[in-house]
Parts: sequence; structure tokens; C-alpha cells
Amino acid sequence: MGFVLAFLISTFMVDLESRPNSTLTTVPPRDKAAQLASNEGPFDEGEPAMPPGAIEQIPSKPRARAKVKAFDPDAYLAKKERERKAAKATGEDLDFDALQAAYDKKQAQLSQAAEAAKAHPLPTVDPLDAWEAAEAAKAKQAAARQLAQVAATARPGTEAEDDAIEAALATREANAKAPFTLDKWINKHPYLALYFLGCLLAIALVLARIVLLSVIYWFTKENILAANLRKLDPPDQRSFGQKTWALTWEFVWVAALSWINVLFLLFQIPILLLRIAREAMTPVPQAVKMLRFPLRNNPHLSVEAVWAYLLAAGIHCGDEPPDQMGLLKRLDRVAKGQPDFDRTAALKHLERLDAVKADVLSAALASVSTRNGEE
Repeated sequence: MGFVLAFLISTFMVDLESRPNSTLTTVPPRDKAAQLASNEGPFDEGEPAMPPGAIEQIPSKPRARAKVKAFDPDAYLAKKERERKAAKATGEDLDFDALQAAYDKKQAQLSQAAEAAKAHPLPTVDPLDAWEAAEAAKAKQAAARQLAQVAATARPGTEAEDDAIEAALATREANAKAPFTLDKWINKHPYLALYFLGCLLAIALVLARIVLLSVIYWFTKENILAANLRKLDPPDQRSFGQKTWALTWEFVWVAALSWINVLFLLFQIPILLLRIAREAMTPVPQAVKMLRFPLRNNPHLSVEAVWAYLLAAGIHCGDEPPDQMGLLKRLDRVAKGQPDFDRTAALKHLERLDAVKADVLSAALASVSTRNGEE
């Protein structure tokens, strides 16, 4: 080792002796640059003066832009290993234990990171949750941009204004995180909420009309009259499911028209009430009352009796009495919808009510008897 140090010192001394007129004293760079700029002469007595314009002729080397590189532990350790080998060759003393400890520590950190990644893999993200998070982030960014614009165009705010802005931000974030509520949905979709409100009002008015008319018909016994009149209609061949579907479709159609049906029902219900009141106050002949009484009070009338009472009441109210062919046509019309309808029994009921001439009834009875005998 002493031999190496003696060799280095002798080399340095030979280099100093080979430089003529050199001195160990150095001039500060700033003073030297000033002398070069002023062209005052040499710094040392043996150094020749620079000619005028020599500074401008010295080519300037552009500085290369420093490239920022990410720290690479492996490259750093390799560099330190090269320095260690060079130090061994030159005899310098380095802390090899510290370098080895740093290398081991880095390897341990990399191993722990790899084990943690294997033990705790990244969770899978639900697309819906990701979309909701993205929408919330967009809303927050839009609010931040809006507040930034306001802050950029407004004058410097007071403390009270800053508190108000912070409160508005906190309220907006709380509304974004709040659960779904009806008020929030209505504020977001006002026209759709108005349409659904009309649908609900239309259904409510339909139900109110049904209840109101049912109560009125029960007091005036119109429900019994309606049940007796339905006996003359053809029987309903629909099943319970078909009837339910028809009723449901009717309610859907009423609700779909929304406010149109609301206005129509608000006009229809008063008209129905006025019509019922007018019929109740209209004077009726005593003979018509006598014929209507069993229709309104006896729900167990036969089809033939209902037909006879209805025809007799119409004749007493001003209808033209039918002839033989008219009676037979009316009997046949009812018999098409009611296979069990007895024409002879219906004519005998009509004969007891004394609403049609006897000769017409006799001719009609003879025709019905002849037809029954042929069948």
C-alpha cells in the first residue's frame, strides 16, 4: 500500500513540473471571467494577453437538458458494486457491510411486496358501482368548476361569504350521498311527476264515481232494477280471468290519459248526479209506478215476467202497442240470447197486465203454439 501511495505522489509532482509558469494559487472564476471580459492581460506574469474579440470567438457549448430518471435500486446497487471493486483495486477503504445491508434490505422489501400482492389481490370492481362513482365524481367536478368560476369573477369575499360557500358545498355533498327520496325525485323530474299525479287523480275519481253511484243506486233501488234488466241480455261467456283482465285494462287506459280523464270525470260526475235528481223529481203516472214497483223491489223475477213488465211500462209511457208480428219479433229477439226463454209464459204475463189488445195476444199465442207443435 505504501508503494502505491509513493507512486501516486511522484506522478503528481512530475505533472506539476511539466507545466511552465504555473502556480498553485488559483484565481476565483468570477475574477478570471471579469479579466477575460475586460481584456486587461494575463493573470500571471508569464501568461500572454488574449487578443481583442477572443471571447466572442470561443464557441459556446449548449447545455444538455437534464433527464430525470426514476430511481432504480438494482442499478444503484450495481454501481456501488463497481465502485467497491474499483476501490479494492486502488486500495481505498469503503463500508462494504453498509452496502450489503442496504442490498439485503431492498431485497427483503421487494419480497414482502410480492407476498402482499399474492395474499391480498386487488378486488374486482362492480361496473354499476364504478359508474355511480364516476357520475358522483363528475358532479363534484362540475360543482367545483362552477364555484371556481364564481370565485374567479367575484370580488374577494368576506368571511361570511366563505362560510356560505362552504355550507353550500357541504349541502351539495350531503345531497349527493343522501338516499333516494320522493322529494328528490320530484325535483329532478317535475313533468313526469305531474303526469303521474294526473294518473292517480284519474283512478281516484273513477273509484269515487263507482262508490257514489253505488250508494245512490242502493237508496233508490236502481241496483235491483239493473239486475232484473240484465236478465234479458245474453249470458256473459267470459271467464273470471278475462273479466279481471278487462277491468284492469280499463283502469290502465283511464290512468294513461291522466289529466284528460281528470277533466272528463270532473264534468261527468256532476252531470250524472243532476240526471238522477231530475228522474227522481219527474212526475210518473200511477200505472207506470205500479209496473216499476216489482222491477225495483223483487230481484227474483223470472225472465218472462221482466219482459212483460218492461213492455207494459213502455206502452203506458207512450210507446206504440205492438201488433202480432211485433210481439213475435220481440219474443224471438229475447229467445236468441236466452235459450230457456218461454214465449207462451211471457205472453200470459203480458195478458195479465192488460197492456196489449186481447185479439193481438190471442193471435200471438196461437202462432207460438203452432210453432212449438211443429218443433
